[in-house]
Amino acid sequence: MINNKAANFGAGILVHWNSTLIVDGGFIDNNDLSASPTFGYGGGIYTAAGANLEIKNGTIISNNKAKYGAGGRTEYKTSNIIQDGTIIRNNTAVSSGGGLYFGSGTYLGAGTISIGAAIIENNTANFGAGLDFGRGFTIMINGADILNNSSLTSDGAIYTYPQNILSLSNCLLNNNDAQYGGAVYIGSAENTGTATTLTLLK
Repeated sequence: MINNKAANFGAGILVHWNSTLIVDGGFIDNNDLSASPTFGYGGGIYTAAGANLEIKNGTIISNNKAKYGAGGRTEYKTSNIIQDGTIIRNNTAVSSGGGLYFGSGTYLGAGTISIGAAIIENNTANFGAGLDFGRGFTIMINGADILNNSSLTSDGAIYTYPQNILSLSNCLLNNNDAQYGGAVYIGSAENTGTATTLTLLK
């Protein structure tokens, strides 16, 4: 899926309303939403409203552009599984989530995110160049390489809002660059009353 454009949502793929999208290998490359004056959500993939997403078997998501979630954006009570050698690289977000952006699960209930054996590298954004997580998620990242992502402000590798449960195990976070929190940046819980729980495992 290459060289597609859209006005506001999902230049490559858009999935809504309790559907399931399985991406089993192949390329999602050079899809562009960066010209959108308002939304620009999900350059490669956009899923919302309870849609479930699974990406596997060496799928490559690269060179996509958007305002939020250049590689992909998911939101509203979604289940997300990213595994088996998925590569997310060279994506550019004007605002948040160069690689992937997970919008707040609290709008319609919490979501779950599982990332394993993936490579997330060389993505750029203003916030959360590699991965950007909204509120209300349980996030498990196991065996992922998150490398060489660059943010202009907060967090080069992983940016998370408060009210999440985030677990990192057997991961390599290396050479990520940001003004604040090159590897992991956890947003303030000052206005929400609930902090993010971060667990780091060898």
